[in-house]
Amino acid sequence: MRKINKIIVHCSATQEGRDLDAAEINRWHLKRGWNGIGYHYVVLLDGTIEYGRSIYKQGAHVKNHNKGSIGICYIGGVESERGSNGKWIAKDTRTSEQKESLLLLLKTLKKCIQMLQYMAIMSLQQNLVRALMLIKNIAIYK
Repeated sequence: MRKINKIIVHCSATQEGRDLDAAEINRWHLKRGWNGIGYHYVVLLDGTIEYGRSIYKQGAHVKNHNKGSIGICYIGGVESERGSNGKWIAKDTRTSEQKESLLLLLKTLKKCIQMLQYMAIMSLQQNLVRALMLIKNIAIYK
């Protein structure tokens, strides 16, 4: 398992109410020449959590911060109409279902990361104890 030290939440920067899924984001990212979807999880408008890239693989979701992170994308993030300047206007478009799912996903990932870190520390400690016992046994037999 790769070392994870942060979870980064993104929006898809799509219009409020526009429904899309991880498969469509995967197609976008492939068109950009990437190795498939860059996010590890995608939260749909109805709160469904879809898998993207495996968490065992480095994401491609934020420049210079992919190495130790998990990327989550929720669908939405801009108003349904462009502003007077022709640009999309950022807006918190998360549905109540998305907010609930995001919170659950973040809490679950945090617990999993803490557990993996604890297991890695315990494994390191156990291996250190084994190595010390082996050294001690070697010293006894000399």
